[in-house]
Amino acid sequence: MKRLILFLFFVLSCSLLPVSFKRFTCGFKLLKMQFDLPFNHQFNVSPILSNEELQTILSQPFNYLNRGAQAYVFESKDKKYVIKFFRHHNSLFSTKKRKTLTHQKILRFCSASILAYTKAHEETGVLFLHLNPTKETLPHLQVTGPLGGHFSLNLNSYRFIIQKKALPFEEALLHAYHSHDTALMAHYIDSFVKLLKSRTEKGLRNTDPSLFRNFGFLNKEAIEIDFGNYQEDPNNKDLYLFTKKFRKWLSKNTPEWVPYLNEQIRINEIK
Repeated sequence: MKRLILFLFFVLSCSLLPVSFKRFTCGFKLLKMQFDLPFNHQFNVSPILSNEELQTILSQPFNYLNRGAQAYVFESKDKKYVIKFFRHHNSLFSTKKRKTLTHQKILRFCSASILAYTKAHEETGVLFLHLNPTKETLPHLQVTGPLGGHFSLNLNSYRFIIQKKALPFEEALLHAYHSHDTALMAHYIDSFVKLLKSRTEKGLRNTDPSLFRNFGFLNKEAIEIDFGNYQEDPNNKDLYLFTKKFRKWLSKNTPEWVPYLNEQIRINEIK
């Protein structure tokens, strides 16, 4: 009986290994970053960075940071930038319908990225887009995967975004609050409301309702780090929707700052 129990435990452990391994590696695979899409002239945009600035950023190694809904994210060695490689979920056994839906999702992400880059790069910190394959215009990038493996990626073959790295939204606010830095706390609230006002006035809407996943602070200024669900909508209500979520968070964590947020909303609505 004891041997049977040990055997069953062994079989169960083996069956759980693929699931545990996938969670540990975040399902990271280089093949998920490689897919065929037709060349699209609309995806070619004018560069913000000079070639020298771009080469300087890409001359350093990048380490795996996390996985988003549409991309794998790597952080630069100097911790100033992130590079987001578009990813997909296709497999050899995917149906034709699923592959079509995956490509449509990637195309929507490309369109959202172009909106962020061309209309709101200051609000998002986006510095560079590479949405079409190129020929030997970009270097090989040295990256480290989630398990410590080292890879050399020919960037000409990948679709990716380079963005300034920001502090997580909640982390920055709590640090300012617990440090009793009232000036910084007030500035963070001001900056967040002004960011939303600026972006919404440009007719851009973020259909992802997440507060903490979407926003962060760069050099003490609020930016929108996740723009994968940007759409053009001149009548969007994001200023109201996101400040409502922010008010709820303040009420729970720093209730004395709720009146200040309400005043900033009033001032910016009057303007």
